[in-house]
Amino acid sequence: MKPINLKMSAFGPYARTEEIDFRVFENKGLFLISGDTGAGKTTIFDGIVYALYGELSGDVRKPGMLRSKYADPSTETYVELVFEVGDQTYTIRRSPEYERPKTRGTGMTKRPSSVEMILPDHKALTKQMEVSAKVQDLLGLDMKQFKQVAILAQGEFLKLLLAGTQERTEIFRELFNTVEYDRLQKEIAEQAKASAQTCTGMEDDLRRARQALEGVDEETREDTALLKAWLIQQNARMDQLAQRFEKTTNENDAIQKKAGRLESQSLEYQKWKKARSAWQSAKPQFDRLQEEAQKLESQKEKFERQKTEEKKLEEQITRYDEAQTASTQAAQAQAKTRQAAQLAEQMQKQLEERTGQIQDTRKSLEAFSQSEVELEKVKVLFDQFEEIQSLEKKRRTEQKTLEQEEGNCGRLLREADQAMESYRQASSLFLAGQAGILASHLEDSHPCPVCGSLSHPSPAVLPDNVPDEKTVQKLEKASSASRNAAVQASQTCAVLRSRIGQSDTQIAALKEKIPAEESAEKITARKAELEKEIQQKARLKKQLDQLEAAQEKEQKQLESQKTQLASLQSQEAAAVQKAKVLREQLSIEDPQKAKEALDSLRKECAVYEKNVKENQAQLQLARREIDQAQGVLSTFEKEPEDPAKELEKTSLQKEELRTQLSALRKEQLNLQALVQNNQRQLKICEKIEADLPAARKEAGMLKNLSDTVNGSLKGVQRINLETYVQTAFFEQIINRANTRLFTMTSGQYELKRAQDEGGRAKSGLGLDVCDHFNDSVRPVRSLSGGEQFLASLCLALGLSEEIQASAGGVRLETLFVDEGFGSLDEECLSKAIDALGQIASSRMVGIISHVESLMNRIDNQIMVRKDPSKGSYVTIQTA
Repeated sequence: MKPINLKMSAFGPYARTEEIDFRVFENKGLFLISGDTGAGKTTIFDGIVYALYGELSGDVRKPGMLRSKYADPSTETYVELVFEVGDQTYTIRRSPEYERPKTRGTGMTKRPSSVEMILPDHKALTKQMEVSAKVQDLLGLDMKQFKQVAILAQGEFLKLLLAGTQERTEIFRELFNTVEYDRLQKEIAEQAKASAQTCTGMEDDLRRARQALEGVDEETREDTALLKAWLIQQNARMDQLAQRFEKTTNENDAIQKKAGRLESQSLEYQKWKKARSAWQSAKPQFDRLQEEAQKLESQKEKFERQKTEEKKLEEQITRYDEAQTASTQAAQAQAKTRQAAQLAEQMQKQLEERTGQIQDTRKSLEAFSQSEVELEKVKVLFDQFEEIQSLEKKRRTEQKTLEQEEGNCGRLLREADQAMESYRQASSLFLAGQAGILASHLEDSHPCPVCGSLSHPSPAVLPDNVPDEKTVQKLEKASSASRNAAVQASQTCAVLRSRIGQSDTQIAALKEKIPAEESAEKITARKAELEKEIQQKARLKKQLDQLEAAQEKEQKQLESQKTQLASLQSQEAAAVQKAKVLREQLSIEDPQKAKEALDSLRKECAVYEKNVKENQAQLQLARREIDQAQGVLSTFEKEPEDPAKELEKTSLQKEELRTQLSALRKEQLNLQALVQNNQRQLKICEKIEADLPAARKEAGMLKNLSDTVNGSLKGVQRINLETYVQTAFFEQIINRANTRLFTMTSGQYELKRAQDEGGRAKSGLGLDVCDHFNDSVRPVRSLSGGEQFLASLCLALGLSEEIQASAGGVRLETLFVDEGFGSLDEECLSKAIDALGQIASSRMVGIISHVESLMNRIDNQIMVRKDPSKGSYVTIQTA
């Protein structure tokens, strides 16, 4: 994959559209991306990663941060990348989700994310999923792998150099997808742990089962045969207890029956005794209540006359209250009528004021009657000025493009001339070579195959470095391709010049239509003034509509109020008349005295009625008690005997038997629970003793397997299965790295996989360095800062190549190296530049750095400048 062109608009620190044509760096070795810290150097690589994968290269950068804070609100945020895979060209344009100003009205609206990928056959893909799948298919790398292959960040590849086995295992797991081996290790370890826990659990269960045995000594607890004999003895004891319990139960049943008969006799005696006592108590009370009832009957006529007097007083008091209520209602009706009349008068005044407001608003509207007509005239001129500005902007863009294309055309013409000259020289050498070849085979007296002469006085000489026919044909094709490219570039320039001429003609024609005294500023100001007048007119029209609607509403309310006033006046007259009639019907003058007299009569009558009710209730109760007692006594022929002494003796016997039964039952239950528990624990012990040997054997096998795959076996190198698989990749990476490190260090250093990292740590992915100058092997951490940088750079390049190889042989023709050169001395820096220059012979290599010495060494540069108020911008410098 090779990037051709990158455009970034309102992206990150770039406020405007910045375009980078990577073709200018082809066949020119290294190029440098320079600029101040925070200017946006790494954002160039971010743009490439975002265009391809919709994500950013750095963990701290999020897609929501893509919109430039410097950008104009109307500028669109997008990244467009043109790239080649093989000989096919692809274009991806991707825009994130962000907020922009609304085209109508105020406020912000959310612009959704979008993506479009143009394929070589001009087919367009516009869905996120299908674009991601296409990029993955083309490159053979996911986003993480692309970052590892396409950009070498100093902090990351130094971390890889100095990491131990554990850290490298985590790094390689993601890069080479060895997670399944790690999962297998953990799964086997879990199985071994579970199997060991099963054995431990079974042993614990056996120990708990023996400890749970009750009522046995320590010897019986540990001997199964003794425990079985003990259980036989306890079962025989349970049979004896059952026989004793049955005998005592029979005795208890007999005494219970005797006690039942005596309790029945005692109930009958108590019943007779209670009835006789009740009759003796109720007879005197009944006689007294009968005398009291006769006295109350003699007072009945007096209290009936008082009842009639009560009704008359109640009626007069009620009429007096009604008359008072009617007077109050009449006064309230008069107050409501006055309020309604005042409200109607206020509503009439408000309606007159509303009419005046409507007339004033209509006069104000007349002043803006011609605003719309004048605005339409001004808009015509405004649109003409805008069209001129748009054409002028387009012309400037085309002029800039023309200048770029003219430069490109000149370069292509020079390249075409060089290619033609190379072809001509090669063709001449080839033809001359053919004559020399024929001459080398000529012999005297033998005819020449060209002219037939038998003598050869001046044969052609065979020149040195004669090209073969395939080389000549290849140069001819290259010359033809260069010539075609130059012709196409020339045609592109001609088209651009024609477009610029058309733009000039259109601009001149538009300017002729505009009066000389008019200017864009005057028309813009007049347009704004007229739009303001039209807005004022709209507000006045809305205000007039509101006033007229309010006038109509208030007119209806006034009419409704007048109707209500008439109704209230009618209600007032009726209330006054009703109060007058009720006052004329009254016969009492002082209602308080009438109420006091009524209360006195009510109290006397209430006392009398209470006495009558209480007397009747008590008399009825006394009669019922005498009848009930007499009924019970009539059921007995003679006075019964009291069985209390015999019943007390029987109760003592019954309690004694109940205590004996309870003790026997408790002893039975305790013994039964003891036997059942021990029988249950015996079964558990027998089952565990039968299963435990097989479980111990399986646990031992699983532990050995787990120790093997997890690198925990004692006496051997501590390397687990996943690390063992990763060592194959690591060896390849080291071999690739050493081809460069050996050259960079003049044959002094060579990386080597450490066989033992010491201690109890996991091993297998450790890294040492061989120093061929003193024939020693030592840890890579012992290298100096500059030497560590060179070693880590070589290791990262090796890792990049290995990832490409493991991803199906995909080749990325561009590499970025991000920072890290500031720690190098001049000698190390020269070696690093030379090594990267060798890589640049086969692909573009860009160094992202602000180190000044690199700026002096590398002529081809992408310079990123930062403007605190306008954002960053890009310029390109080539040798």
